[in-house]
Amino acid sequence: MRSACCRTEDRPLHDAPNAPRYTCALVALCKRRILRGSSVSAPLVARRSSRALTCSRALRRRGAYIAVLIALLACRADLGYGGRSTRAWIAQLDDTSSRARTDAAEALGRILAIDPGDPRVIDALVHALADSMDVVRLAAGDALATPGVSAAEAIPLLVDAAADSAHVLVRGVAVQLLGSMARTLPPREATRAGPALAAAFAVALRDPDADVRMRALDAVSRLGAPAGRSQSLVHALAELAHDPDPSVRVRVLEGYVAAAPPADTTLDVALQMLNDSSVTVRTAAAYAIARVGPSGSSPAASIDAVATALMDETVEVRTAAVVALGAMRPKGSRADSALRSALADPDSIVRREASHALQRFHLRGGRDPRPAEPTRVERCRNAPPGTREC
Repeated sequence: MRSACCRTEDRPLHDAPNAPRYTCALVALCKRRILRGSSVSAPLVARRSSRALTCSRALRRRGAYIAVLIALLACRADLGYGGRSTRAWIAQLDDTSSRARTDAAEALGRILAIDPGDPRVIDALVHALADSMDVVRLAAGDALATPGVSAAEAIPLLVDAAADSAHVLVRGVAVQLLGSMARTLPPREATRAGPALAAAFAVALRDPDADVRMRALDAVSRLGAPAGRSQSLVHALAELAHDPDPSVRVRVLEGYVAAAPPADTTLDVALQMLNDSSVTVRTAAAYAIARVGPSGSSPAASIDAVATALMDETVEVRTAAVVALGAMRPKGSRADSALRSALADPDSIVRREASHALQRFHLRGGRDPRPAEPTRVERCRNAPPGTREC
C-alpha cells in the first residue's frame, strides 16, 4: 500500500473506492479538514480532472473516511514529489552535479509547501546551505523560507552567506531570506533569533551594493521591534537617512516606524525629512509622525513643524500633514487651530481629511480654542419674550 500511496500521478477525486491509493499529496492537503468534516478544494491534485469533486464531498458520498485514515498512516513517512520519494530527493543533494542538487533543493521546497514540519527535509536543506555552489545554497534557503517552516538552525548559515564578500547576489538573497524567516518563524524562536538577525541587517545596511541595502531595509521592516533594540542597526538607519536616492529615504522611514526605537529617535528623523526635496519623502515623513505622535521635551515644536507642512505646495504633503495632526494627542489648541486653517484649503481632499481629523482630535479630549457655545438656559436668559425654544 505504501508504494502505491506515494505515487504522484493525478487521479480523479471521485474515484473514492480507490481511496487507499490516493496520492500522499492529496492526503496531506485534506487530512486536517477531513477530521473536521469541512470542504477542501484540491486543484493541485485534480487540475486535469474536469469532473473532480471536492475532497470532503467525495469522501462523504463514498463513505471512505476509514480508508483515507489508513492511507494517512501509510503515507505519513514520505510524501514525495514528481514521482520520487522524499528520501530519494534528499539523497540527490549529495549528487556531484550542481544542477541535480539544485533540482533536489527545489523539489524538497515543494514537499515543505505541503508538509512544512517534516524534520528530515528541513535538516537536509539546512545542510545544503553549506554547499559549495551559490545556486544550491540559494535554492535551499528559498525552500526553508516557505511559510510555516520552523528552521531557526538555518539562521547562522544564512548570516554567514549575508556576509559573503565575494558574491553580491548571495548577500542580497541571503538578507532577503533572513527577512522572510523573521516573519515566518514562531514568535518564541523569532525573539531568540532577533539579536543575530539585527546584527546581520546592520551590516547589510552598510553594504556597498545598493540592491543589498534595499533588501536589508525591507528585512528590517519585517523584523520589527527586535531591530529597534539594536543600537548598531538604528545607527545604520540614521546613516541611510541622507542617501541620495529618495526611495531609500522612504524605506528608512518605514524601517524606523517598524523597528520602533525610542519615539524621539524616529520623530527627529521624520521632522528633518519634512523639509526634504522629494515630495514622496515629505509625505512619508508626515505619515511617520502620525504613527509615533509628538513626544520628547517639546511636543509643541513637533506640532508646529507639521502645521508648517500644511502650506506645502503639493496636495499629498498637505493631506499627510492633516492626518498627522489629527493623530496627535491633545496638547492644547495648537493642533486644533492648524486643522481649522486646513478647512479652508483649496483642495477638497485636504478639507475633508481636516474635518475628519478634527473629529478624531476632539474625541480624544482635544481642546477647542473658540469660546464655548452657550447653553439653552444662557440663551433663553437674554432672549426676547416668546422665543420658541424657550
